[in-house]
Amino acid sequence: MKLKPETISKLRYEYFYYLIPIFIMNFIIPIFYLGIDFYLKKYFDINEFLGQVLIQTSTHFIYLFAIIIIYYYAEKKYFSTLNLNQFCKIITTTVVKITGFFQILQTTIIILFALGEIAKDNLYKGKIAIYFIVGVSVVYQYIIITMFLTYMATQIVERKFKTRIFEETKILFKHGNEKIKTEILVSFFVIGIVPLLILLLFQIHGTEGNFFKGDRIYIIGTFIVVFTGIAACLVFQKELISFPIETLVSAMDQVEQGNFKVRVPISKSNELSLLSSKFNDMLDGLEEKEKIKDEFGKYLSPEVAKEILNSKKNIWEGEEKEITILFTDIEGFTTLSEKLEAKEIVKLLNEYFTELVNIIKKNSGVVNKFIGDSILAIYNAPLNDINHAENAFQTALEISKLNENKKFSSDLIIKTRIGINTGKVIIGNLGSKERLEYTVIGDAVNVAQRLESMNKELSTTILISESTKNLIQEKIQFQIEKEIFVKGRKESIHVFGI
Repeated sequence: MKLKPETISKLRYEYFYYLIPIFIMNFIIPIFYLGIDFYLKKYFDINEFLGQVLIQTSTHFIYLFAIIIIYYYAEKKYFSTLNLNQFCKIITTTVVKITGFFQILQTTIIILFALGEIAKDNLYKGKIAIYFIVGVSVVYQYIIITMFLTYMATQIVERKFKTRIFEETKILFKHGNEKIKTEILVSFFVIGIVPLLILLLFQIHGTEGNFFKGDRIYIIGTFIVVFTGIAACLVFQKELISFPIETLVSAMDQVEQGNFKVRVPISKSNELSLLSSKFNDMLDGLEEKEKIKDEFGKYLSPEVAKEILNSKKNIWEGEEKEITILFTDIEGFTTLSEKLEAKEIVKLLNEYFTELVNIIKKNSGVVNKFIGDSILAIYNAPLNDINHAENAFQTALEISKLNENKKFSSDLIIKTRIGINTGKVIIGNLGSKERLEYTVIGDAVNVAQRLESMNKELSTTILISESTKNLIQEKIQFQIEKEIFVKGRKESIHVFGI
């Protein structure tokens, strides 16, 4: 995984920028609750309020400084080494833990202050239980809800940052094993169960018939926290559940349109990320299959390519099979090439090959390889074709007709010599681990090539072996029929020529 320096520079501190709203949230929430508490008291002491704000501000600056140190450490150790997943994990968990520590510190001060106020006003007349309830209420408002909001906010930040990394680098993170149901249960417990218990305890142990007097600070504060939590949960639900699902649906729409290069960012560690990961794995397979299909499409018809891809048979394993081989060569190409420049030769051959490949594909043939100005095409492989000999011969006739009517680059007329033979060959992937080639080997291939070269001696354009002729049902008037010997064979071959 190698990133450009400008990309690293762009992303290096972006996570920290995403954390700034969390710092602001953790500063505002306690101040807001303090303001509500002081406002609901029977008197408002501005000095006490400012004193509490000063304490909150001081601890928050220490909190911010601690986060900066941790961020600097994680950035040096993990981001610089491109261990981005660990970098995100360290920052997310650290922010939550440090938030919890400082909220406990701040809340301890607030609880002591609240209990002192209760004791001074003698509001509860020695009811020990209410001291515990007030403590629970303050802990809930200042610690539990703040840590809950911080955790959810860091999850959103992590999702946004990982999405940005994906947009910039196309890096896909690994999915984790967290559970959505755990987050939902925790949310339900924090927003629903805990405040309900607190209100119930106030109802049982609070001041009799004094709902809007002594208890109102903590009861109304609890209500405000609940509404804040509900609003936050709606935001989190959209960011952490709805957004990944919408992204996945959008990617599916693109796949439906034929875009197999789209990928879904894995920005969380729950079931949705697992789903996204499996979706990406599926697309890897589809894209690979599409590449193979495109490659096949350059040599054979789309219908044959589709049938190969859908076939359960492993066409890449070696097998012995009877096929028909067609070999072409341009007559007088050496002399022709001496008259043309390199660019003109390449242009001419590309134009020529395009025409021949289209004819071969049209007749269910497969271009096995290009050899200089020659083409080796096969029929009845990799898919079965009962009319392979007839299709090969029809290809030869159409190529001859093309030579009569077609003028290529530089206003040239090309004559193609063709040799066709039918016989058993070995078919399969040959080569090394680094490079393989689907090809055919055997005496039948050599004979087809020799027949093509014999056209020059026999003054023919198409020369086919008896084994091919016997498989052609159509009656054809051949100009030549004779026994010949070809290089590399002791036995003669009965051939037919046009």
